[in-house]
Amino acid sequence: MRKILLGLVVATTALSFLSGVSAQASTSSRLTSTVVRHVSPLDSSGQLRSTYNLANVRNGHCWTTSFENGRLYRCMSGNFIHDPCWKESGRHSVVCLGRPWSHRVVRLDLTRRLPATDSFGPRLWGLRLASGINVDCLASQGATGTVGGKPMSYLCGHGWALLGNHPDRSQPVWTMATAKRSNGQYHARGRKNLSVAWRAVKL
Repeated sequence: MRKILLGLVVATTALSFLSGVSAQASTSSRLTSTVVRHVSPLDSSGQLRSTYNLANVRNGHCWTTSFENGRLYRCMSGNFIHDPCWKESGRHSVVCLGRPWSHRVVRLDLTRRLPATDSFGPRLWGLRLASGINVDCLASQGATGTVGGKPMSYLCGHGWALLGNHPDRSQPVWTMATAKRSNGQYHARGRKNLSVAWRAVKL
């Protein structure tokens, strides 16, 4: 009987210890602020960084500034638009990145001269939803509709969208109104935390 009781005490103590460790791990991984990441596939000398891979090389041209940063370019190859694109040093070419979290770039060998740049931006190119959802969201560069009178400014994975023009940045953890697609329609899902924000920059 004493052996059984002793075993129960040991088991209970072990469970309490593991629960404490789990609680500590949960607390330490709790989101305390939104991380802002500056993205450029080129280094300060205008050369492709070693952490980026060249996925394709095409001919193309750039006709205006990027929607994400006025110092970058919006370009076209065939019928496909690339935005943002960075001018490479020592080459008549740009490299373009489709998503801020990607490390695969497309090089466009330019068939025309580059347009003049501007000084606006950089705006928030991408955002990551936290709150247990953990999906990446890309800034919309075209009309996407509205939910509850708010524009769907970012489209995310798994049917999520972010609403409104800007997140609320009044606290260390930014938040933004959300919606989720269900049965072919988007429905408001309240404000959610954002863990990461990306900006396209020129170094």
